[in-house]
Parts: sequence; structure tokens; C-alpha cells
Amino acid sequence: MIPLRTFAAALGVATSIVVAAPAGAQQLADRVSSGGDGAVQFSFSARPGVCGNGRSFVSIGSNTYVGSYSITNGVVRESCDTGLVRVVVNRAGSTITSVETYVGAPTADSPAPVTRDIGRVPARQAAEYLLSLSARLEGRPGKDAIMPAVLADSADVWQPLLAIARDAARPRETRTSALTWLGRA
Repeated sequence: MIPLRTFAAALGVATSIVVAAPAGAQQLADRVSSGGDGAVQFSFSARPGVCGNGRSFVSIGSNTYVGSYSITNGVVRESCDTGLVRVVVNRAGSTITSVETYVGAPTADSPAPVTRDIGRVPARQAAEYLLSLSARLEGRPGKDAIMPAVLADSADVWQPLLAIARDAARPRETRTSALTWLGRA
């Protein structure tokens, strides 16, 4: 945990920080960018306590749900299955247009099929790659790359998230997302 005083002081510093992608993340970036347009998928191990329905929501722990789900009498009705985190990076040429996150096995009503499936990658490598996207992409794709990085098993994402939150050059929504996930830590 970061002491509140230190955290507040850190946020007051207006600096621009560039997060360089480690070698493993660069290899994954090269694999995602090779090829043309379309959706590229990869998967990795999730932290303990992470589950999802494979199409519309992810749960972290017992009280945090992200996405859409059905509730009856205060209880989520849909099953929440553990499994790999699946990330779909949608590309138009060399531009990443979206980053989507799913946990659990794909279902018949899962989003459209992917153009290319890279397969399973090391969780730390995936987290490093996703955080490097958050540190450089504009708009929603940068913001949306944070959550799957946080879900990666055995990945130390907190210092890179703090760097993103401090980076005044990052879009506000990306910085806010980084702060939200830091707050949940």
C-alpha cells in the first residue's frame, strides 16, 4: 500500500513519464502488430479471485464486478467461472482501435471471432505489454488496457500504474482508470 500522504504528493507532481516496454512485452507487441487489420487475441493466467462469464463481465474478489450482469435479490445470477484472461486487441492497420477483456470460456454468444489467436502468453509479459499500451495510446484503448494488466497473475503492476497516473501527458480517463485500480489495491 502507498501511504496517502506520499500518494497525494506524487499526484501533485506534473511530469511526463514514458514507460518503456521490457523485452518480453516488446515481443508480444511485435506478435500483435504482425499481420493486418482485425482482432488479435491472447490469453494469460488470472490472479486468484478473478472470474467471469466469458462475454460480458469480470469479477475481482467477492465484491467488484466490471461489465454487465443480471442481479436478483442482490445476488449476481450468472455463473462466474475462473479461467484465463482473454484480451482481444482490435486493429485497423497499425492503429489499435480497442482493447477488450474477457475471463472464462468463450460462449456461443461471445463477441465476434478473432482474426488471429496468438495463444497463451506469460501473465507478466501480458501485463507489461498492456501497461505499455496504456502509457502511449490515446483515448479508450489506453484506458481499457489497464484492467487486464491488473488481472494478470503474479504481475507487479502498481509502480507502472502510479507512473501512468502521474503522467500529465496521458488522457484524463487513462489517468483516472490507473488511480481507480491503485485505489482498489
